[in-house]
Amino acid sequence: MGYREFYDLSRSSGYIGLSTTDRTALDGGVDVLGSVIQAGFVYAEIRPAFSGHEICDSSSWLHSVDWLNLGDSYHPSASGQSGGYYPVFSAAT
Repeated sequence: MGYREFYDLSRSSGYIGLSTTDRTALDGGVDVLGSVIQAGFVYAEIRPAFSGHEICDSSSWLHSVDWLNLGDSYHPSASGQSGGYYPVFSAAT
C-alpha cells in the first residue's frame, strides 16, 4: 500500500499552521516515498482514493497535527481506513 498526500494544496492557502512551502514539501516527500515503496513489490496506489479527503478538504480522512497526541498526526481517521485504505487493499488482494 502506498501513502496518500497529506494536504489538498489547492485549498490550503488559508490553512493556519504550516506554511505552503512546508505543506508542499511534505506532499513531495510522500510522492518520493511512494515511488521507493513500489520499486520491486506488488504495489497498490492509494492517492486516488484519498483525493478530495486530504487535510484542508471539508471531508478530510486524515488527522491533522495533534499536539496532545502526536501519534495520531497525519494518520487516517476511521473514515480514511474504511473509505480509503480498505477498498484499495481489498481490490489488491
